[in-house]
Amino acid sequence: MKKIVLTVLFCMVLAATAMAQYTGPSGAKATVKEALDMADDTYVTLTGKITKHIGGNKYSFTDETGTIEVEIKNRMWNGFTAGPDDTVVIVGKIDKDFFDREVEVKSIGR
Repeated sequence: MKKIVLTVLFCMVLAATAMAQYTGPSGAKATVKEALDMADDTYVTLTGKITKHIGGNKYSFTDETGTIEVEIKNRMWNGFTAGPDDTVVIVGKIDKDFFDREVEVKSIGR
């Protein structure tokens, strides 16, 4: 009888942990100014406005502290639209090259 009770309890614990699984990248909330100083491959969450389409997948992203270039691949838009007056939240990864720093966007929303 003890084995049955222990087995049931063990299965309940496993089921509870299976329900709370990681669903995607997330990063610390930050400003553009802070993001410009972050290390390569750091995940970050930024709130601001996409102010300009530079070309291709490149956009200017601005908040009250500054502007940073972001790369938003077509599949990330997934039907989402935003204009220069719309506040958006982006989650992405800092991509630091020798001279430049940008955010590679992993998700975008309001």
